Amino acid sequence: MAIVTLTFAVIVQTVVSNWTEFTRGALGLGGIPPLTGFTLPGIGAVAFGAGDEVANYWAALVLLALSSVLLVWLVASRTGLALKAIRDSEMAADSLGVDPTRYKLIAFLVSSFVAGIAGAYYAHYLHILTPDSTIGVSIMVTILVITLIGGIGTITGPFAGALLVVFGLEGLRGLGDYRLMVYGVLLVVFVMFMPNGLAQLWQARPHKAPTEPNR
Repeated sequence: MAIVTLTFAVIVQTVVSNWTEFTRGALGLGGIPPLTGFTLPGIGAVAFGAGDEVANYWAALVLLALSSVLLVWLVASRTGLALKAIRDSEMAADSLGVDPTRYKLIAFLVSSFVAGIAGAYYAHYLHILTPDSTIGVSIMVTILVITLIGGIGTITGPFAGALLVVFGLEGLRGLGDYRLMVYGVLLVVFVMFMPNGLAQLWQARPHKAPTEPNR
């Protein structure tokens, strides 16, 4: 899935970069207006201009909270149970009446919806969309690394993974040309010693049943 995702990203980026009549190629789509401001009682005017980072921060935080609530509800629902069954054993889930194709399609639709909302907000935040800033391979790799470090199949894991990757890359800027090399080595070491990601640090572990003493 990761390789297919990266391949698809390369194909889409190539098409967007060369379809200049529609996407303007490397120049991108500019002139995207910011979000419309409004007034909150007791707070005052809320503007989303280029210099109003506070409003953009809270807007992104609200979108993050809403998407997290949606995912938590989905995981706890009957659809979530079906997806977990498919994850554990697709053949067994199919034999019990769960349609893998239907629920996989639901998973892709929900993930695409959340990504679409995030992308729409990102466009109004940057005011311009270029192939490198939105669908570049580096962005796809970063997303996969965040998921891998945080913990695949978890909701809280990617939060920790995003914080670690973003602040970690910023902390490695002082290494100059060796930054990506050190980043790759740390990633390999992390995968070797924590294959389940950071989520394994706080996930509940099954308790072993007490054994009777030998008589």
